[in-house]
Amino acid sequence: AWAQDNQKQRAVLAIEVLGAMGTDLALSLVGRMSRSSLRQYMKDRATELLAEIASNRGLSSDELEDRTAPDLGLDAEGTLLLDFGPRAFRVGFDEHLSPFVQTSEGERLEAFPRPNKNDDAAKAKAASETWKLLKSEAEKVSRDQVARLERMMADERRVEADVFVHSFVHHPLIGHLTKRLVWGAFDSKGALLKTFRVSEDKSLATVEDDTYALPSDAEVGLIHPYTLRTESGLTARWGQVLADYAVMQPFGQLSRPTETFAPDAVGARYANKKAPTSLLYTLRAHGWRADTGEYGETEGFTREVSGYRYQLQLRQPMAQGEPSKLHDVSLTASHDADATKPSAVQLAELVHQLDRVIVA
Repeated sequence: AWAQDNQKQRAVLAIEVLGAMGTDLALSLVGRMSRSSLRQYMKDRATELLAEIASNRGLSSDELEDRTAPDLGLDAEGTLLLDFGPRAFRVGFDEHLSPFVQTSEGERLEAFPRPNKNDDAAKAKAASETWKLLKSEAEKVSRDQVARLERMMADERRVEADVFVHSFVHHPLIGHLTKRLVWGAFDSKGALLKTFRVSEDKSLATVEDDTYALPSDAEVGLIHPYTLRTESGLTARWGQVLADYAVMQPFGQLSRPTETFAPDAVGARYANKKAPTSLLYTLRAHGWRADTGEYGETEGFTREVSGYRYQLQLRQPMAQGEPSKLHDVSLTASHDADATKPSAVQLAELVHQLDRVIVA
């Protein structure tokens, strides 16, 4: 609100206060501003601050996010007890980290239960307040956490085995997403060792449903279908396993494009195309930076992939608060002479992100 009211110093100070707090939730909010703020100076300061904090802790910005994902006060099993006295209910989460209430037998309720005459009024009121706060906090962090894992797959980012177990499998909140995705174990040279999923009891299981022991020196990352293109039918088999267990994914992991694209030729795919305002802004959740003009108008979006710079340019800038409309867009690619080419997965994901936004 301060940023929108042109109170720049207060807005920047607010970001620095959150950084000084250093809690998981505070840092996740700073992370959100670094990706999604409409003011470039706020994005820049949030990005700088996260880099400073990560450096002080000996981590990269991504590693800091892994370790500071908020847990919303959930217990070790990723749930929360809502005590009504003689009755008790538990909180569960769907594939988008939206919370819901279930009975002690595990039956999902359509709405928060109303107290009855046999309930403890004080406990029921406290449970209701807890539920309202949880819903509010979950709404703030859920979209960011789903987008973070999608970026992890798109960037082919991997983590050490012990970090995966601690910060993904056993994390009270992120664990709900971890169980809905297909993971891969890789050796030190990047070769795929095994694909697996995380079962309800937090054990690891292969596509054959055998228990998998994760090597302590392995690195773990989210599997992209392009990685499995030489493994006959493996992507389809994983799709069947998830269907058999009625597992809904937070994003379409197994339906990603596996086409091969040339880094410099992607721009031609989007010549003479249009995109609506509302969809263009969703690019920020996938690592695209909004390019803003002198008066805060959005002139385009930029994404850097392994030294290549992709710029989605708008013929006419988008003014803040203007009604949604179709914009003429074009995509250009540039890179330094010594830039490393993006991987096939990174390019496939770049195209996937743009294809969801550019509609005509």
